[in-house]
Amino acid sequence: MTGTIADTISSNKPNLYTLDLSYNNLEGTIPETITELLSLKELELSNNRLTGYLPTGFDKLIHLENIFLQKNQLIGTIPQAVFGTESQLKNLWLEENSFSGSLPQSLSDLVNLEHLKIARNFFQGTVPQDLCDKLASSKNSSDEEKCFEIACPIGFHSLNEEGFGECVECQEESDTLFLGSTTCHTTNEVNLCIARFS
Repeated sequence: MTGTIADTISSNKPNLYTLDLSYNNLEGTIPETITELLSLKELELSNNRLTGYLPTGFDKLIHLENIFLQKNQLIGTIPQAVFGTESQLKNLWLEENSFSGSLPQSLSDLVNLEHLKIARNFFQGTVPQDLCDKLASSKNSSDEEKCFEIACPIGFHSLNEEGFGECVECQEESDTLFLGSTTCHTTNEVNLCIARFS
């Protein structure tokens, strides 16, 4: 399937529970009208070529449990209040996009959240420790190991292609710029990248 997601999707299917358009060649942005699908429980748009920002209004989708947006070309930050206090969200998969900024502390307030995937974006800063504690598979792990399960911190890279899990520190004279990196770069490369985007 090619093309874009129609703005009229909410008027055509107002009582939709699951929207699965994954593994297509869809382009363009995610229309704001998606947040008018008030019965939606699962939004599956992964593995397309979608661009632009996250729609505002996800806080209206109080029944939404799963959001799968990985492997697109989405940009921008994750707003602090992107999901409401009544959110039922369990899975939020955002990996392999071009999101930036820092992870909002409000993600820790999602009571039902079980899985968060954010690696291989351009996120900076740290993963909130409350969020690491919440999602850790073992409560006996160290604080650092708990956060490794979400994304390797800046200055670390993963031994796998996932950007989380097996995280090791970059060697001397190398570093990473973003959370969930899979490769360390030389200090010169990092400085060039900083100069380019500053």
